[in-house]
Amino acid sequence: RTDAAATTIVPPGINDTSKHSLTLILPAASWVEITDSDGQRLEYGLLPAGTRKTWRTADALNVNIGNADGASVMIDGDAVDLARFRHANVAHFHLHLTDGKALPESM
Repeated sequence: RTDAAATTIVPPGINDTSKHSLTLILPAASWVEITDSDGQRLEYGLLPAGTRKTWRTADALNVNIGNADGASVMIDGDAVDLARFRHANVAHFHLHLTDGKALPESM
């Protein structure tokens, strides 16, 4: 077993002091697609088991996670219950910003 990779992704044009964070923790391999509000892909592909990545943003994000049963998500340090966004073991949600808070909502 390899050690989990911890990575902070800072998309172009977004500085490291961005207010909100999306953290993805993958005990099992999962297919992941994350796009910004302009449709630019920030992540796309199969990530191996043990992956832990954090994206910092001041903008909304669209998130798709295959093998959602093998994934955990946190927004600003708070766990997200993927069950309400899951269909056929794929989770789809939109991280939107409201009144200074980042919240997940159905796509």
